[in-house]
Amino acid sequence: MMDQNLMKSNMFAFYLTNKGGEDSDLTLGYYDKTKFQGELHWNDVAYKYMYGVQLDDLKVDGKSTGVCEGK
Repeated sequence: MMDQNLMKSNMFAFYLTNKGGEDSDLTLGYYDKTKFQGELHWNDVAYKYMYGVQLDDLKVDGKSTGVCEGK
């Protein structure tokens, strides 16, 4: 997709929710500014062909879940 210039920009974003009436979302080539508040944090793609990113921590409401400890 990137080599064929099919995306506006070489980025992807995901929005995960369990709110009733809202769907989770994956966007390729852009991000939806209406889906978040606050600062946007960018991560490098660590695994090129899988769109994988390395996580150091996963926080919910600003609190560590501990899911990345010891990895």
